[in-house]
Amino acid sequence: MMMSKPNNRQQQLRTLVKRFRNEEDGSVIVLTLFLLVLMLILGGMAVDFMRFESRRASLQGCIDNAVLAGADLDQTGTNAEVQAIVEDWAEANGCKDDLAGAPVVTGDGVDYREVTADGALTLDTFFLRLIGTDEMTAVAASTAVEGVGNIEVSLILDISGSMREEIPGSGGVTRIERLREAATAFVDALLIPENEDKISINLIPYSEHVNAGPELMAQFNVAQTHGYSHCVEFPNSAYTSLSIDDTVALEQAQHYQFNQAYDFDGDGISDNAFTKAQYDARRNSQISNELNQPVCPQQEYERIVPMTQDAQLLRDNIALFQPRSGTSIFLGLKWGLALLDSSLNDELLALPASMRDPAFASRPASYNANNAQQGATIKYVVLMSDGQNDRSYRLLDEFYDTPSKRAHWAYETYQYFYRTDKGAEDFWEWLGGYNSPRYDATTGDTLMANMCTEAKKPANNVTIYTIAMGSDTNATEDARGKLALSSCASGPSFYKETSGDELVAIFEAIAKQITDLRLTQ
Repeated sequence: MMMSKPNNRQQQLRTLVKRFRNEEDGSVIVLTLFLLVLMLILGGMAVDFMRFESRRASLQGCIDNAVLAGADLDQTGTNAEVQAIVEDWAEANGCKDDLAGAPVVTGDGVDYREVTADGALTLDTFFLRLIGTDEMTAVAASTAVEGVGNIEVSLILDISGSMREEIPGSGGVTRIERLREAATAFVDALLIPENEDKISINLIPYSEHVNAGPELMAQFNVAQTHGYSHCVEFPNSAYTSLSIDDTVALEQAQHYQFNQAYDFDGDGISDNAFTKAQYDARRNSQISNELNQPVCPQQEYERIVPMTQDAQLLRDNIALFQPRSGTSIFLGLKWGLALLDSSLNDELLALPASMRDPAFASRPASYNANNAQQGATIKYVVLMSDGQNDRSYRLLDEFYDTPSKRAHWAYETYQYFYRTDKGAEDFWEWLGGYNSPRYDATTGDTLMANMCTEAKKPANNVTIYTIAMGSDTNATEDARGKLALSSCASGPSFYKETSGDELVAIFEAIAKQITDLRLTQ
């Protein structure tokens, strides 16, 4: 059978289809159009998000200012009249229609007032509706307080050896002297007659360790092996919680002195408050065997003072502070936060009556998320250091496992033992044989960061002020310490730096912020 030849029209059509199939001109245009449409959609979505954030920030600012206006104690009148003031302020600034219910006003309006308001607004979208989101809802909440309600403060102070350094340009004033002055001013600013039974302070001095004192240490699951001092070793896992788990067996810290004591004048007594020049020349100095700066602080005034409003007791202890040993900021913070945690209520109630204030029998109070509930107890940490978390050594167990061995180290410093009994002259030889590092700077920073993160969670909402008194001895370590402290603070405005000159003013300003008109949420 003969096949007919295609006619010209069919041939032309086949040629056109073949050319269309092989032709690539214009293909980029298709891709470009697709990408252009996608970019327009994404750009439009960004516009919607920007509009939303702008409106949300405007709403938050309006409500913040409205509650601040109402909480101001200069505003007189009943709580209902204060509610009207807040609503009038919101109306004048364009957010009254967005208020979610009436503002809540508590307090007597004379010494204390707390005002809370919530708001919400709905924003129609332009571009997000293309992916099914037709509207977005912005919410805002704010609480302002003036005066003093229920406040718990943990005052955590560095008394490590570097606090003996002189403050540049101060005419010879040392850091510890300035700290004593600043901490006393802080106590005096908070514990005034008007604040009686409202503000409690936990005083936690720390150096290489924290001395809980015999009474407080006895409330925990600690196997006491000696009575020379009273520090507690926590496992690293304890630094992920604000509480102290009483089901976990804790270890009593060793009482021995790794750091060297120096006798500069040769009178057989170590010189603690020596100058920087003497400190720099320490290797050529006569070694004293006086055990004056052990790993665990041993003096009564170096012990924790829990939950008190006894200003004179606090002043007396602060006045005796002396520079001692190394720096473990994270250990001071652990105790400071634990003493704000309600799980310690039973332990504090079990202390001798002389150590308890009846006004604070229910403290530490429970956490109040965002401090927004009526009668909420607001919790603060004020943490000061002039350095960074440092390494810390412990004796190997085999050299601290009997009463006689523990007694030996309670009366002979580690350096004196090695220089005399062992005849060792080289510093690095001192480190070997009997010791092992328990903490280093990296570990300390990590444990500290864990605690700070936990404390600032909304469910706990502990406000943390941190203060770095800079050092001029090591720029790298100085920067590291400042970073750890600034990261721990509740925000940039809650972190302060000073060479020392402004320390008193900083502590006074923090005390004022705790008690003055302020936003708490």
